Amino acid sequence: MATPTPSRRVRLIDARDPARPFVAAELQRDCSPSLLNAIEQEWAEARVQVGGLVPLDHAHWDWRNKIDSVETGHYRLVAVKYEEQSQGLMAVTRTPRPAALSRGSAVYIDYLEVAPWNLKVTAVAPRFLGVGTILLIDAIRLSQEEGHEGRIGLHSQ
Repeated sequence: MATPTPSRRVRLIDARDPARPFVAAELQRDCSPSLLNAIEQEWAEARVQVGGLVPLDHAHWDWRNKIDSVETGHYRLVAVKYEEQSQGLMAVTRTPRPAALSRGSAVYIDYLEVAPWNLKVTAVAPRFLGVGTILLIDAIRLSQEEGHEGRIGLHSQ
């Protein structure tokens, strides 16, 4: 088993620049439940603005509803931040679930959301690309580090 890392550098694609350069961002694991309040403050208005253009499947989510589950240890929060602003967030269960397609257990992603300004479904071009992919890759890394051979589970809408 590999040693878990609490944070590491990742690269996002800056979609605002026509050359699409990479920018250095940070992936943080085991974020504090207080991050959920900050996320809702940062993202709520942006969700409404984006949702006015295209209905968002996840617009009803309120990360603050998950604070108790994080505080009791049910979820591990993983965030991608650029210049201290959250660009994406994932809630991964700390207790693995049986793998559906193979033997063994899998790390399970219950919630994953990228910041509304990073969505490709808006009329405005996304700010950063690759946020959701980075979160999924980290779930696979978590699975490997915890001895589940990279198996993950996720149900999408």
